[in-house]
Amino acid sequence: MNQYLRPSECHYNTTDYNHALERVRSMSSEQMVARYGKMTKHKKISAFYDALVAEGHAHCSLTRKMTEEHDYLPQAYHSGDVESHTLIQAGSPDIYYVFRQTPYKEIKSDKMYVENHMGETTVMDVKKARKLWNRLVTEQGYTV
Repeated sequence: MNQYLRPSECHYNTTDYNHALERVRSMSSEQMVARYGKMTKHKKISAFYDALVAEGHAHCSLTRKMTEEHDYLPQAYHSGDVESHTLIQAGSPDIYYVFRQTPYKEIKSDKMYVENHMGETTVMDVKKARKLWNRLVTEQGYTV
């Protein structure tokens, strides 16, 4: 989900996202639920949600609760639609990557399509796609 499609008070920076990503990686499910319960700022909730999704928690009860409580978070993660997430290079909206779940049953669900701004599409393991996502955000300044 492109964060810029959300209201402006939900826009976060790379520091917010990296902080949320570290929390998601280091906390148990119970700790993440408790942490979310203390959050009040929309940009931090938005960053936390995107970090949860990036780390493979898109279908957990916490993300479902978050989408129910905050209408600016995407509902598509829990529908029958194909998940799609876009990273845009900071300062260059024409340079982006789109990450999508594979919609076909003949391709295992542990695979993702990763398409770049030049139209090149690669099918890769979810773990490899997550590493690419995290490298783009933390090292190259891409935003959700």
